[in-house]
Amino acid sequence: MSWGNVQMISGEYCLDSKSELSYAKSEIKRNIRRYGNIEEYPDLGNDILPIISIETVCKSFEEAEELADSLDWKGKNSLLIPYKDVGDRDIWTIKVNTIYLNIYHEENNLEKYIKRSRGCRNHKSKFVGCPRCGSRLNRKSISNDKCPLCGQDISSSTVKKTIKRYKNNIKEMKKELREEKEKLAYKAKTKYLFLYEEDLKY
Repeated sequence: MSWGNVQMISGEYCLDSKSELSYAKSEIKRNIRRYGNIEEYPDLGNDILPIISIETVCKSFEEAEELADSLDWKGKNSLLIPYKDVGDRDIWTIKVNTIYLNIYHEENNLEKYIKRSRGCRNHKSKFVGCPRCGSRLNRKSISNDKCPLCGQDISSSTVKKTIKRYKNNIKEMKKELREEKEKLAYKAKTKYLFLYEEDLKY
């Protein structure tokens, strides 16, 4: 959460139970009074916007976030969404753990590949041409695959395709991971995503 010349205060809490809601509300009220315009609005922070409690239990934290994004609540209400904590590794199956580890290794491989190919090291010629501004650049002077004059990505097509392949693989594995985790919702604990957005009256 950042401060400065702001007019709204917003954020979220992940609650283990509804009993923790009172603590979250008190923290929000405290911050409203701390950063809000209480000189003109002395009652500011005495209470927060009404809370809409969603009855449907989401299969995961991600699904709860998506539900929140689909609703028109900001600046009008606070939102309390129950969800299943399928991120709890104690309930994970061997398949879920395997997918998780595969993602970890693929992300590491992508990071290593980017480091190996940085500075247009895969280019065979001594000079590299920028497709945007037309500059002819000495390959040894390039450190981050960006044209120093216009900022254009000048990495080779092979590098771009390889990075794209890594990212697509990771994206698909993360999709599969979420699907497999949500299958375990029936044995996961229920938690609550509490979201708020309050006017500081500036």
